[in-house]
Amino acid sequence: MRILIIEDESAAVDTLKQILYHIDPAITILKDIPTIKSATEYLKNNTDIDLIFLDINLADGNSFDIFKSVKVDIPIIFTTAYSEYALEAFKVHSIDYLLKPIRESEVRQALQKKESMLSKKQVIDYQILSELINGKENKYKNTFLLYVKDKMIPVQTENIAYFYLENGILKILTLKEKQLYILSNTLEEIAQLIDPALFFRINRHMIISRKCIEYAETYFSGRILLKITPCHTQEKITVSKVRVSEFKQWLETR
Repeated sequence: MRILIIEDESAAVDTLKQILYHIDPAITILKDIPTIKSATEYLKNNTDIDLIFLDINLADGNSFDIFKSVKVDIPIIFTTAYSEYALEAFKVHSIDYLLKPIRESEVRQALQKKESMLSKKQVIDYQILSELINGKENKYKNTFLLYVKDKMIPVQTENIAYFYLENGILKILTLKEKQLYILSNTLEEIAQLIDPALFFRINRHMIISRKCIEYAETYFSGRILLKITPCHTQEKITVSKVRVSEFKQWLETR
């Protein structure tokens, strides 16, 4: 099997190669490519490829831009750190997706699924998938309009360090200005409005941005203690025990 890897993280490339060679030493890795531009040029000039492993977010943009420049009929398995909202689209319109960190058991299942789909001559339209994903990307709230006395202050979602429920009042803290604001939403409503690839609900009281996390360490009762900056509360910021496993996976993804 001749495989092309399109991935910009060297560690992910190395891991995937090790897994593939362990599954089948006869596999040939044709090339590993880190950018959309170089991948597009390669695909224009090379068609003798049996399978592509494709990361969605590359150094120079969204890899779905490849499909705008070259028609791809080669089976693709996506390696992705995408949040849950996109997964159903991947299930329906692609061979398979692998959430990072990549595991050998999941690669084996994806390869088996590929053979099954090809034997049934199932057609995959990557342009449809691209449109679905791009549409999903746009559904999250980019700006929160906050009311402070007689002023309306727009705060970019990407500039929010965390949402924090304190004494029944929901507050946000901005990353750059370290300014505290009050929201009228519930934490449950906020969770539906923001991109889960960027934010994670660590416990019943708090949703944090990955941008504010300095480090994490083990803590009492199976929890994780976080060091975040900025921070306006003297309380220890912890990930609840039931969310630890999911949090670790989220933290490893981009």
